[in-house]
Amino acid sequence: MLEELFQCSASVSLLAAIVSLLVLHLFYSSLSSRDKKREPPGPKPLPLLGNLLHVDLNRLDNSLFDLSKKYGPVFTVHFGLKKVVVLAGYRTVKQALVNHAEEFGDREITPLFYDFNKGHGILFTNGDSWKEMRRFALSTLRDFGMGKRISEGKIIEECSYLIEEFEQYEGKAFDNTQAICYAASNIVSAIMFGKRFEYQDPFFLAMVERDHESIRLTGSASILIYNMFPWLGPFLKNWRDLMKNVEGNKADTKRIIADLKETLNPEMCRCFIDAFLTRKLNLEASKRRRDPSNASSGLDNLQLARQVTEVPCEEEEVEEEEEDGCCSRKKFSVPGQQSALRVAAAPCWETSSSPPPRRPACWQPRCSPEKSGEPPGPKPLPLLGNLLQLDLQRPHITLLKLSKKYGSVFTVYFGPKKVVILAGYKTIKQALVNHAVEFGEREVIPLASELNGSHDTTD
Repeated sequence: MLEELFQCSASVSLLAAIVSLLVLHLFYSSLSSRDKKREPPGPKPLPLLGNLLHVDLNRLDNSLFDLSKKYGPVFTVHFGLKKVVVLAGYRTVKQALVNHAEEFGDREITPLFYDFNKGHGILFTNGDSWKEMRRFALSTLRDFGMGKRISEGKIIEECSYLIEEFEQYEGKAFDNTQAICYAASNIVSAIMFGKRFEYQDPFFLAMVERDHESIRLTGSASILIYNMFPWLGPFLKNWRDLMKNVEGNKADTKRIIADLKETLNPEMCRCFIDAFLTRKLNLEASKRRRDPSNASSGLDNLQLARQVTEVPCEEEEVEEEEEDGCCSRKKFSVPGQQSALRVAAAPCWETSSSPPPRRPACWQPRCSPEKSGEPPGPKPLPLLGNLLQLDLQRPHITLLKLSKKYGSVFTVYFGPKKVVILAGYKTIKQALVNHAVEFGEREVIPLASELNGSHDTTD
């Protein structure tokens, strides 16, 4: 009695599961029927199986071309639950990828190809990484002779080795498939790695054999089923063999790259890998310039400049500054270890005596100490320097007053620290434009260094 109940309940559960799947399929079909009018034509799919019964999984390409004769060069096929739009023929594919690059560019990557490269590389990837790698590869391959006479030398050189291989058969019939494959592989190797391999080299033969086997396995029925149901991968022998071949080729490629890296000369690239490694070194060298903190500090500097320049500059004040004695014609030597402050209040503020609040003075330090030929300035006190002569709440006003007495270039001591002051727009412009080298490598005050960590453009 219990066995009959269990059998009955199992049958009911199975029937309920089948009915549920059919209901879900009908519900899904009703939701997607709205868009079917705009979809390309194609054979009617079966529930769950799709069009798997309409195609030969061992010769999928022939089956798809046969369907294209009936439904046109653009048609829809369902591989299980996965709906795919098929483009058949060279003209159709070219029109899609050239004339409608945006729509067809971000193509989906099948699970197997994603397993190959994990979203890296050029052939089976999308997005910004693909665009950058494609741009780099095209420019580099052109430099190494792609589409030019430079590549003819590599081809002609390999042809001489291929002829020697043919001559070994002394006119007897033979299968030239392997020899031609080896020659083609060596041409690619010469461009990629800068060297060729002997046809009997075990390392070379193993790589070529793995590639052949991988291509054969990729077209097998079990791998096509894996692309429809990726969770089946670990249970499929062909998928496991493919992954083993991929890992083997990666290990061999890393070994070649490691050898090239040891003898890398960035000034003379021998092959594509050398160019890639050099590009990587250049990117690492420029990483500091692309540091997020650098960008953040640069933005702060732009905001600071905006705040300063928001205040209207009176032309009369600039002209007055240029005409008065602030901009003296005297020449002073400012040695390489002297600090230099730049004070340019008049062009930036409405009145030099009353700068607006929250507007920082335009002053920055630099470096040098020697007394011969130094600019004049107030006599400093021991340790304190000229601190008692300055209004530390408004130092820029005091410095402008001192410039009227000592000229547009004078010396001030902030405690034991000696600083050369450049006062006025014209003086600062002359220093930074006409003597950019001397005043360019200026010292950075501790506060400015702590604020931005030396990641900006002003300090």
